[in-house]
Amino acid sequence: MRGGGESPVEFAEPVHAYAASHRALRAAVAGDWDGLVEQLSSMTAADRGATMRHLAWADQKITTPPREYTTGAGRMIAVLQAHVLVVQAWRSRGLGHAESVSEDQWRRFRELLCLAEIILIDVVAHDRTCVDAWDLRIRTARGLGLGLSESRRRYEQVGSSEPHHLPAQLDLLQELCPKWHGTWEAAFELAREASRTAPPGALQPSLLVAAHLEAWVDDGADYLRQQSVIDEVDWAAQRSVLHPDAPRGPGWLEAHSMFAQFYSLAQRPAQALTHFEVLGDAPVEALWSYFDEPARQYAIWRNTARAGGGRR
Repeated sequence: MRGGGESPVEFAEPVHAYAASHRALRAAVAGDWDGLVEQLSSMTAADRGATMRHLAWADQKITTPPREYTTGAGRMIAVLQAHVLVVQAWRSRGLGHAESVSEDQWRRFRELLCLAEIILIDVVAHDRTCVDAWDLRIRTARGLGLGLSESRRRYEQVGSSEPHHLPAQLDLLQELCPKWHGTWEAAFELAREASRTAPPGALQPSLLVAAHLEAWVDDGADYLRQQSVIDEVDWAAQRSVLHPDAPRGPGWLEAHSMFAQFYSLAQRPAQALTHFEVLGDAPVEALWSYFDEPARQYAIWRNTARAGGGRR
């Protein structure tokens, strides 16, 4: 779709979008490991998991010190090293469909994931309750093809102490989609149960819009325009990012980004505008990467929302 007059858009790295993540990045780049551990330790487990992902995906190179597992601080840095390896693995593989990945890409992907898994195994050998390690092991299980039962086992290790750990839930949701090893029934069961049991204002209802966007990839935009789907996403928005108690920490902007994308595809510009106005000209990418020209598509639909939602 072509349109004129789109304001320029540049997606922001999540590590720069949240103050706590940015402080953690500054400490990591400077090699201030005590400062980094202090920053990470002050966060909830879910925010720490999201921040470690942000650090690993950042453009700045992070060179972590030699690993040691005997202290909590050492294990935390080791998990960050594993996150960096997992990001390197996914970058080696690429974001295309499995059939577009070469044998060399697959080999490097598995090599890097195995290196990350070895680190994480050592971490949990020293601390069986390390949520940070079990959280990332959900993703390594998916990439290594260890199966849904193993991924669920790892997820349960997280959930036993952190039942509302959004990064872990998002990773399991991916594997529960048919493109990996699951079914739509299983994916929506997770999204709905997590949304229902989370406290008002928590971001778990964004799992519902993520699941519906994944279904859109398979079924097309008409799927998103079903009234029952729109009603469910309306409920999710009101219970999460639009709720007065919604936290504005890691995941908040990604959730707004998915809601903006959903309502644009569903041809609901007034609802989309609410989320575009939060995101502005430097949004986080989230699932806009599913488009060939994500930034341009974002700009077009934001302008469409402004025209259709009352702002010009």
